[in-house]
Amino acid sequence: MSGNSLQVHIILTKYDHTKFLFYTIESEILEFFKIKNSNDIEKIKDIHFDYVKYKPTKNVPVIEDSHLCFTYGCSSDQYVYLLYSGVDRKKATSFIKGNILLVFDWKGKPIMKYNLDIDINAIAVDNNDKVLYAVTDKPEGTLVSFKLK
Repeated sequence: MSGNSLQVHIILTKYDHTKFLFYTIESEILEFFKIKNSNDIEKIKDIHFDYVKYKPTKNVPVIEDSHLCFTYGCSSDQYVYLLYSGVDRKKATSFIKGNILLVFDWKGKPIMKYNLDIDINAIAVDNNDKVLYAVTDKPEGTLVSFKLK
């Protein structure tokens, strides 16, 4: 898998455990995989838009220029839902806020982009891909929902 070990890596698994998505918070990296059996994994698609930039130091590389990318994800049998931030890492007040929802099928094909009117922190989708549930911190800890097309 791509990326540097200093990044936060996340794996999102399809409910039936036949596919999974690998993504990162600090880079625009998505990698879709198919699980053939317990020892055989096939990459379906790579989507690499941007990479985090590091500044070398004596001890540990320091992230120099970065924005927060895919901050939270959830899935259904049909689709993968990713919350995207795009906020400059240095200006971010939280790693988990975003207001752009990207929807992909399990083959990595982009399906829809939603520009939400509020920042949200966490997401879940119903079984029919009709309603997105989310948490926002305005006011603190409020559950909201959005109808999906």
